[in-house]
This record gives sequence, C-alpha cells and structure tokens, in this order.
Amino acid sequence: MEDLILTTARGDNALHLAAGYGHTNTAKALVVEMSKKDLSLANKYGETALHYAAFSCLLYTSPSPRD
Repeated sequence: MEDLILTTARGDNALHLAAGYGHTNTAKALVVEMSKKDLSLANKYGETALHYAAFSCLLYTSPSPRD
C-alpha cells in the first residue's frame, strides 16, 4: 500500500511546512516516519524540505536589520 502524501497548491507537503516554519520537533518526527523517496519530494518550484529548512534557519537566526 502506498503512502498518501497530501500537498498544498504549491506542492508543499507536511515536511516542507514543518521545516519552513521552524517546527523542528515535528520535522524530526516526520523524517522518522517518511520513506526516503518521500523525503526528497520537491514542490512545483523544485524546492525540497531541505531548501525550506535552510531558508528557515537563515530567517530565524539572522540578525534583524534594526540591530
């Protein structure tokens, strides 16, 4: 039986969203449960959850322009 991967209109799955919004514990739980194939799924712009995680890290750790 194949797993059903739900996506947004952009093609983002739950791991994309967890990684993008900095929900580390949720992302870790999803990584454990998802297949290797599903971990590498890209959205319709070619972005994987790793892209989102990298951007999220930059977003949440970069100093504010006001600093």
